Amino acid sequence: SAAGVSLMSLGSVGAPSYSFTGDTNTGIWSSTADNLNLSTGGSERMRIDSTGNIGINTTSPLATLDIRGNSATTPVASVSGSTNFAAMVVDNSGSGDLFTASSSGLNRFVITQNGNVGIGTTLPTAKMHVVGTRTGASFSDGILIENTNASYGEIGVGFKNVGTGSSQWYTGLNDGSTTYSIAYGASYSSVNTVVGITTGRLFGIGTTAAASELHVTRPLTQTVTGKALVNFDQLENQDIFAASASSA
Repeated sequence: SAAGVSLMSLGSVGAPSYSFTGDTNTGIWSSTADNLNLSTGGSERMRIDSTGNIGINTTSPLATLDIRGNSATTPVASVSGSTNFAAMVVDNSGSGDLFTASSSGLNRFVITQNGNVGIGTTLPTAKMHVVGTRTGASFSDGILIENTNASYGEIGVGFKNVGTGSSQWYTGLNDGSTTYSIAYGASYSSVNTVVGITTGRLFGIGTTAAASELHVTRPLTQTVTGKALVNFDQLENQDIFAASASSA
């Protein structure tokens, strides 16, 4: 034109308006007014629609960036880099969720605006909220914490309030042990064990090596004086203690 603007035809997916010598089915074209399209090999790969939404492998983008995967062997998106900052930053100043993940339209994972994480629920009411619908003896809807180090190690969950200093409650498996234990202290060691339950269903209080169905001990490291090892206090009008052998 007289203004120095090049006016081209809209083109098509197989014959873009802007293409390359020897590769005429790859380039830029417009499917309709206010839309910009990019093709390679005669197939549309990307579109910017009239609202500014960008679609990759879709002709109807539903978000500012809408990526659709159609390969069974490659991911829909991959983010990698070498940076001292986060590889990906998600910042939502609105009221919507920070992140959601779904499969076949079913929500699997969500991070809400207040930072709560939901697995199997879109409305987590705690920092982590897991919801399952499994029935029967299956454990697939539970939470599994696994240590795959052949040298063993401590594995479990810790609970701590700010005012407890370096001490906290631990629960899980102690170093190299199959005994489930609950401990309190600065480390998850056997000397800090409060309760231990063995795989043989032996219940220990103050020990991780219970020798009977109920084994109560007080470690020498606890300098407790003037207190009985076991105290029975019956507040009802019932026996204080009963012992029997077999079913007699």
